[in-house]
Amino acid sequence: MADLKEISADEVAKHNSPKDLWVIVQGKVYNVTEFDKHPGGKEIFQDYAGQDATEPFEDEGHSATAKKQMVDFLVGKLEGAPEEDDGETEEVIDTNSGARMRIKKKVIKKD
Repeated sequence: MADLKEISADEVAKHNSPKDLWVIVQGKVYNVTEFDKHPGGKEIFQDYAGQDATEPFEDEGHSATAKKQMVDFLVGKLEGAPEEDDGETEEVIDTNSGARMRIKKKVIKKD
């Protein structure tokens, strides 16, 4: 996987408006300013603009397809975030740029 640019939490926090909106999910930084196809509406991002949105993202149970789409919005890695490669991740490739990233798989057990 290509090295991602490290971005500080302070830098992410500056991108907190609808016209310049970044979020952090699982230690990765995403520019979702132009993402307008969210089923819950683009406004959903405003609650987490410039912040870590990992918990609400994971709580919502996003599909594998949704997680793969995230690579198109990846701008870097949160400074100091741990590297993930515990066998619970999957590599995805941005079809536009060829950038690679790993996404964490969420295992759901059914009773």
